[in-house]
Amino acid sequence: MHKWMLVTAVFLGLLALSGVALAQSGCPPEARVIVDGPLCSGTQVVTGRVAGTACGDAAVTIRHTATCDGIDDLLVGAGRTTANGDFTVPLSETLYSGHLGCSDESAWINVDVECPCGPLEVREDIPGTPKTLIPPHIPLPQAGATIITGLWDPFCAGATLTVTDQDGNVIGTGVVQADGSFVIQLLRPLETDEVVFITVVGTAVSDICRFCTVPKDFTYQLGPVSIPESSTLLLLACGLAGLAGVVKARRILPPKTQQ
Repeated sequence: MHKWMLVTAVFLGLLALSGVALAQSGCPPEARVIVDGPLCSGTQVVTGRVAGTACGDAAVTIRHTATCDGIDDLLVGAGRTTANGDFTVPLSETLYSGHLGCSDESAWINVDVECPCGPLEVREDIPGTPKTLIPPHIPLPQAGATIITGLWDPFCAGATLTVTDQDGNVIGTGVVQADGSFVIQLLRPLETDEVVFITVVGTAVSDICRFCTVPKDFTYQLGPVSIPESSTLLLLACGLAGLAGVVKARRILPPKTQQ
C-alpha cells in the first residue's frame, strides 16, 4: 500500500514539474516579432520590437537569404532586446534585394528572438526594384467641403501634404498614413469652380530606401470644384420631406387602444 502511494506521489510530482516546464516554454498566441520597414539594400540597422509577451534582455539574431545572389541563411546581425522588448541591431553585411529576373520574394531576413517563453521568429521580405511614384488618388470634392481625402503610395507614409489656393494661400495640411491614406482638414470650405493645388512639403520620414520618389516641384491640381448634382439635391430634398411627413403623421396618430 505504501509502495503504491509512493509511486503515485512521484508520478504526480513529475507531472507537475512537466506542466511547469511546458508553461514556461510556450509563448502566448499573440506573441510576435515586429520589424520596422521597409527593408532594402541601403538598410544598415534593423529595428523592431516583441509584442504580446515580456521579452526583455533576449538574444536577437538576424540571418539573410538572397536566392538570386547565392546567399543562404547568412548571419548579418546580433543583439539583445531592451527591458520593454525593443531591439536595434546593426548589420555587418549588405542586404541584397530582388532585382530584374528574380521574383519579388527572392530576398529576405529572418529575425529570431529568444524570449523567456520560448523562441519567436519572423520573416521580412526585401522589396526588389524601387517603386516609381504612384499619383495620388483624390476624389474630386464638392463645393462646401472642409476636408480632402485620398490614397497615395504607402512608401510615402509620413510625407506632409499642403493644399494651397490659386492665390498661393495655404488652406490645409495633412500627413500620409502607413496605409497610404490621408485626410487634409481645410481652414475654410471649398468654393464652386475653385482650383486647389496639393504639394509635398516634407518627405517620408522613414523612406530610407527612397521608394517614395517625388519629382522636384511636384504639384497635384485638384478642381474645378463641382457643385452637388441636381439629382443629389432632389433626392436629399425628397428624403427630408418624407422624413418630415413621417414625423408629422406620428404626431397626429391617436394612441392605440388595448384589445
